[in-house]
Amino acid sequence: MEPLFETRIGAFVMRSKVWSSVYTEGVRASWPMSKISFFKDYLVLKVLYKTFEIKYTDIEYINKIITGIQIHHHAKDVDKYVYISGIGNGSILYKKLKKVIAEHNLKIRIED
Repeated sequence: MEPLFETRIGAFVMRSKVWSSVYTEGVRASWPMSKISFFKDYLVLKVLYKTFEIKYTDIEYINKIITGIQIHHHAKDVDKYVYISGIGNGSILYKKLKKVIAEHNLKIRIED
């Protein structure tokens, strides 16, 4: 199945919260070594050698933070903390994601 939208991103998928430059166990890759793809009922994050699938029903909400975008979720097979960004601090990517979610009526809550 073809994605509704996909783009290259920077991504961090971690078990614990990222604090400044202190990273915990997980996987991370700077732009453009990761990709996010939106499908009808789920999104896929490809970060280097790992692929994470998160159903929209498992996403609590997505919000913009200072360093990028955080996906708050409760998917059992994905580490708790998921951060993504584009070039810079992710503002352009955040606007693009909001537009894609609205255009395709995806069941993802955005918190501004």
